Amino acid sequence: MSADLADRGAPIWRAPFHATILESYVGDYEAALAAGRTAYEGIEPLGETAILSSVCANLAYASYETGRFNEAEAWATRAAELGPDDIGEQISLRHTRAKLLARQGNHMAAEALANEAILLADSTEAPVMQADARYELAEVLSLTGHADEARVALEDALTRYERKGVAVMAKRVRERLAALDGEHATRQPAAVGRSKR
Repeated sequence: MSADLADRGAPIWRAPFHATILESYVGDYEAALAAGRTAYEGIEPLGETAILSSVCANLAYASYETGRFNEAEAWATRAAELGPDDIGEQISLRHTRAKLLARQGNHMAAEALANEAILLADSTEAPVMQADARYELAEVLSLTGHADEARVALEDALTRYERKGVAVMAKRVRERLAALDGEHATRQPAAVGRSKR
């Protein structure tokens, strides 16, 4: 953050900016959206594009997680227009866009974008960012019908979260693994029944 920006109203947006990130991480995406919009309103008049791009990327992610897919697309487009410099933002935008593409039926493009996020994350020395990339890849793979590959990605993410002691995310991964088990169990009887006919 520039000193000039700090002199031009940083207290107005600093708290909601950080709240957006924290609320998303604990899974309260409605609170993340509210905080992100407040941060956006505080930063946008200042013309600080780097910070504004980060806010837009966070809003895109939270919008997707609350099922506001059109808003997620709009915020992701706005973030891209502002030209995110931070690698974390670049990865986050790929996560959101990959999931949107998967929901639109563009499966190959979705998986390619999610794997780009993996490569970017792995170019850093940030294990949690690397785990996040695998967690997001798993959702894309689930959406594109690759449940087994999604499980592998989740198990990889879980190992990395546990290694770093990120309990909130480790719990979330276990819940998603359990959900995959439940989906598999409900499909099994139907498959067996078909084999007998």
